[in-house]
Amino acid sequence: VGSCEGAAAGGGVGTAPREGDIVAEEATRKAKEAKEDERGKQLQEGLDNLTYLSGQPDDVKVAWAVQKADKLHKEGNRLFGESCWQAAAVKYRSALDLIGEREAFPDSMKRNHDDLTVLCAGNLAAFALNGDDA
Repeated sequence: VGSCEGAAAGGGVGTAPREGDIVAEEATRKAKEAKEDERGKQLQEGLDNLTYLSGQPDDVKVAWAVQKADKLHKEGNRLFGESCWQAAAVKYRSALDLIGEREAFPDSMKRNHDDLTVLCAGNLAAFALNGDDA
């Protein structure tokens, strides 16, 4: 008799769903759809951001690379000041990788390339001279 009492009190097998349950299910479904729509918009925005730079002229790409490499160099300097040698070295190497070869730079930007190369490579050389295998 005890196991039948719960079924008789509502929600047993074969009973029709209550109006409140239907409303709650619909609200849950709509919230899930809204969340999926927002995620889709975020993914599309991310893709747009990824392809933005590739559609820009070369001078804009180079300026972006210099700006990011300069930021990496400064982050490396900060980490160096905190005695985080390995992390600083990663930042310096990343900056060098980002700016790439000098020939890819327009004449007006070659000086920026050279300055960043000297700064980052010089800091990596200092690690090597001090025996810090960073």
